[in-house]
Amino acid sequence: MSGSLRRCVERAKRAIPRRGPAAAPQHAQPRRSGPFSAVVPARLAEAPIRDLPAFVSDDAHERVRDQALLWQQIAGHATFWEMAAQEADEGVAYALAGQMASAGEQLALAYAAGVEVALWNEVQAGGDSEIGREMGMRAMAEAQSLFVIGTGHALVNVAVRALSLRQDLKTLLIETIFGKDAVRTFDPFSSDRSDWLPMNGSTCRKLRKVAKLSDSSEIVHLIESVTAYGLGRTWTELVERRGEDFHRWRPQTHGIQGVPRRSPWRHDDTSRSLDIGTPIYDEARGLAHDVARVSDQAMLELACAMEAFYAAWPAASNSLGGPSYEVSRQDARGATTKDRQES
Repeated sequence: MSGSLRRCVERAKRAIPRRGPAAAPQHAQPRRSGPFSAVVPARLAEAPIRDLPAFVSDDAHERVRDQALLWQQIAGHATFWEMAAQEADEGVAYALAGQMASAGEQLALAYAAGVEVALWNEVQAGGDSEIGREMGMRAMAEAQSLFVIGTGHALVNVAVRALSLRQDLKTLLIETIFGKDAVRTFDPFSSDRSDWLPMNGSTCRKLRKVAKLSDSSEIVHLIESVTAYGLGRTWTELVERRGEDFHRWRPQTHGIQGVPRRSPWRHDDTSRSLDIGTPIYDEARGLAHDVARVSDQAMLELACAMEAFYAAWPAASNSLGGPSYEVSRQDARGATTKDRQES
């Protein structure tokens, strides 16, 4: 992991414990003379307008909004990228811009779901109402986790399409991922599942291998921003959490009777007995906050990875045969202070 990406992730981790009353004002609505190029919804629920919770108004969450807007606006460059990437297969650069913009919208939805989680966390409830608050907060945190996971999968496929701009790297990708005799194209407009890779350890290690074979430090730096995230502990924890909540036996909300995820039978050397009555069901206590913590941390670190990818893109694009940029020094956050696309 690069130094700048590591610092970004550390800042994101320090941001998580911050909680407090609503404080930050909502962003003013922009005037519109044509279609929007990017949107980050403040809410996912239809509700009275109110200030954003302080928890989602710090610098780390501001980065999420910034990256969501920045990546969505790449859609406006699609045709220019296609014109400039003359060595790439037809449509690859055009689709790459579209895929990056789509990832930006997914990140925006993850942020908006995180706002709903923060709003639920501010609700003062007691008695039976506390069960509803816990259930609603956890549901929104699970929704946020799905948007974060979707954005992560989108990001790893953006890395794949970026590498496939260069013909030799595209061949290496296919051989490394599918085998030398595989018939694959990574068609940018494909709906075949085999053309879309999951963000997991195997994919990330293979992308690293191909990037190193490029003999380009710029390409290695670009891909490392993605693979460091996909191989990180937070992403692994998020995917494991999603597996339990959506693919296995999901614990019910604390305060509901539920059924403990253990056998009701007790055994000794000569007999067995069955517990009778209402069992104590405590395993989901505090689970809403746990899911919210994992989902939000994964979102903040993902925004760092996307920021690093975007900052590394101009130099790497030149090495990949994509659109050409004039790259100068970098500012403190890693974004180029001067980059000019040549059409």
